[in-house]
Formats: sequence, C-alpha cells, structure tokens
Amino acid sequence: MKKFATSFALCMLFVFVALSPLLMTGCGGKSKLNWDGLTIVGYKNYESIGAVSFAEDGSGSVVSANKKHDNVKLGGKKKDGKFEEVKFEDEDGDVTKQKAKLRHFDAYTRFSFLSFTTDQSCEFVAQNKYKYAVASEEGIFHYGYERTYWEDESETYLFILDNKTGKIYDTREIYKAIAAESLGMLGTITFLNSHTLVDDKCPVDEEFLMVGADVYGAESGKCEYNVFQINFKDKNLEIVYRMNGEQMLNFSGHGREQVVKGDRFGNLFNSTWTYYQKVDGKFVQLEAGATYQLCANDVFYKQKDDKTYYLNRLGEFVEIELTGDLLPTSVKYTSVGVRGAEWLANVGNKMLFAKQSSRYDQEEGEVLYTTSILTATLEEGQPWKYTTETKVVYENGHSDSNATISGTKSFVYLVEKGEVFAYNIETEHLQTVESELTFKTLSYNKTYNIVKFVAEDAAGQKVNGYFNQTTAIVGEYVGHVVGLDKVYTVLDLENLQGGEQ
Repeated sequence: MKKFATSFALCMLFVFVALSPLLMTGCGGKSKLNWDGLTIVGYKNYESIGAVSFAEDGSGSVVSANKKHDNVKLGGKKKDGKFEEVKFEDEDGDVTKQKAKLRHFDAYTRFSFLSFTTDQSCEFVAQNKYKYAVASEEGIFHYGYERTYWEDESETYLFILDNKTGKIYDTREIYKAIAAESLGMLGTITFLNSHTLVDDKCPVDEEFLMVGADVYGAESGKCEYNVFQINFKDKNLEIVYRMNGEQMLNFSGHGREQVVKGDRFGNLFNSTWTYYQKVDGKFVQLEAGATYQLCANDVFYKQKDDKTYYLNRLGEFVEIELTGDLLPTSVKYTSVGVRGAEWLANVGNKMLFAKQSSRYDQEEGEVLYTTSILTATLEEGQPWKYTTETKVVYENGHSDSNATISGTKSFVYLVEKGEVFAYNIETEHLQTVESELTFKTLSYNKTYNIVKFVAEDAAGQKVNGYFNQTTAIVGEYVGHVVGLDKVYTVLDLENLQGGEQ
C-alpha cells in the first residue's frame, strides 16, 4: 500500500455517507488565506479554543448555536477566564492575524474543522447539518451547513486544526495531494469516518480520517471510488492510499462507500463479513463458520467454538475474555414497530443503551412492551474490554413503539404521548415529570451531560429546555453558555489523550 507524507493534515469523525449533491462551481484565483502549515501562537497556554464573538472593547463570549453573533473569530480561553483572538505563526516565528471571519467551527477529540471567510457579509453557521466536507479542484468548499440554494463560496476556506499540536492545514493542499496520487481525474473528495453505524450519535471519536474520492478512471473510462486514510503525525500528515477503484469494486461488490465498514483502528470490512483490509493494506478473508460483530465501541469481534476474539490495530485477532453478550451497535432500528438497542449517552467510560422488547398478550389482545437500560463500563487503555449491567425500567405496556428515549449517566427520560417519565439509574425509581408542557422530542448533549427537549406550551408555542434531574427547565443553560445547542469548543487542550493499544 502506497504512503506519501505531506506538509498538511486533517482528521474527522462521521459516517460513510453518499457524496454531496451540492457540487460546486469553479471560482479561480489564488487563495487569500495562505495559512497552510501555520501554528497557533501560544497554543499550549490556552485552556480551550473555539468560536468566540468579540465586542468592540475586546471582550469575548462563547458562540452558541441558536443566536446570531457579530465579529466571530477563532478564540482561545486563557487561564484567567478571558478570551483573546487567535494568531498564527510559521516556523520562523512570523505572526499572521485573522484577517477573516470564522464561518464554522466543529470540534472533535483530536481535530477540528475551521471554515473562514473573507466575505464580511457572511454569518457564523453553528450547526453542522450534513456532517461532511467537499472540495473541488477550484477550491470552493461546502462544509457541514444546510443551504437551500446554490451559493458562491469563493471567499470561504476550509482548514483542519490538529488539536494536539495547534497546527492548521488547508484542505486545498490535501485535495492536490490526493489528485496527484489518484489513478485518473479527481472530482470531489468527501471527508468521512471509518465506520457505517448509520446513526449520528456514534460515541467513538477516532484519531484519523477517511477520505472518499470520486475519480474518473484513466483506463476504465468510468467514474470510480477511491479511499484514502489520513493520519496525524507530529509535524505533518500521512496520506495512505487504501483502495483504488478496482479494489473497492472487488472488495465491496458495488464500488461505493456505503457497503464498507471500519473499526476504530482503521481496519475495513465489506458488508457481508467475508473480507477485511488491514491498516497496512493487506486483504484478508474472514474465517467461515464464525460470528462477527462490529460493536458500538467500534471494535470488531469474532466468536467461534465458545471463544471470543477482537481485531487489534495490526489487523490480527486476539483471544479475549468477555462475560455476557457483546455490546449492541449504536444503530437504532425498527422491527415490527419495536426498537432494538439504541445508544443514549456516553459519559466518561460509560456507554448507555436502551433496549426494548415486546410480547403479544393473548388475553388482553395487545402488544406489551418492556424497556431496559444497558450500561456498559469501558476499561481505559483496553478498548475491547467492558462490563455490562442491565436494569428493567418499565414493562407491560408502560411504553409504546412511538416513545422517545434519551439519557445521561444518572437519569433516563422517556417521552410517551406528550408526557415525560424519569428513571433514576442508581435508585431504580421511575416517576412522572410534572409539567404543563406537551413534550415532543429529546436529545442528549454530551458537553454538559444533560438531556434537552422540545415541547409545546398551552398556547401551542415551541419551547426549548433541558432536564435538571426530574425538573423540566425552560430556557438557557445555567452558568455555562447562552444557548441550548451544541457549543463548538475544544476542551482541556492540555489533557489530550494518545491512541489506544
């Protein structure tokens, strides 16, 4: 497998999705933001970094998702609690100021996506709707945010921040490097994550990025799909050519990314569990007669003859001891109107799932539901190892197939027919949340370990809020941010963890 090092880097976590229908028109011209390879000045002195709105007096506040902000820049939070506008420097120490507005900021464990614009009329876009980035040869980028019409992004530039080093990389340079290695004419590239657990709530945050590339094959004369992997190094990026179009077609049977799955280490699998590709590029046939499962911790397991194995980062199966069933995937699926295992929350070393089963009561002539909570406690340093505990929340008709569930480390909440029930995981006590609101949906916010809700008041007006244990709080978070949506901030910059074994 061919590898080539570059002077730029990138990484992101998300599902292998279909390429964007929002292809771009060319804009020509030289980039106005020549920041590739620069490093944030004094990066190690910041406690956190993210989207910050700066006032005329220089004071700053964290940008939230449901409020418009002026003069948004990439800002760093100092130890005294104050914000300052981030500056960049090259290897010679020459400093460059942000002569642009921050358009979008999306943070993960090892990396962040930074979208800047020199168009002063553009607003900051907080929510990442589509969860991908696309680049054209001319360098016009559409990243993550929702649009209803074609838009000229010729003044928008997409960069990748290495959260560990503070170095940023221009995705245009990444595109050029992939184009030079592709066996044909490169069209669009799509930044992807390695797995296809079709759920945007996947808890695993990887250390690398997969890139899907549409290539017009020089020999075949057809549009092919190539796959690259991008790894972070201390001072640069390593781009690895994982599969060309012919390999992808033979591997998947379809030649498209939807049928390729991957684990947290970068091993790739076809959808029929017959072959896998190791990180070093070698293709291996899976053993017949065994059972395979890619679990919600993004670890690939094999079971045969009462023995359990996991696939490590070298692409080798290692025998392990696990008690109980394998973890469910984080996919929420429906069968006869009944939920399967659904990932709810990921707090520290714990993963929380809801499991729902049903039985038909002949005497009552109806389906009765049982909902359980599965708590998986992961073991630090050994991503394959965990212990599980299951508790029954309610049974025999308390829930139905249209219920909405979410949870935190301590409480699980269920919306059923407009009402909310709260289950205390420690005491196993279930109670109704008293409120005059009619609840609609629930969602988990990992940053603050809370469950948000959308509801309606007596006048039929939309209401946003969150739960403080068994109390529904309408309005804003207390003490932390100004909104109810995700705040895109890289936290604890001094405590970034390394890779797993």
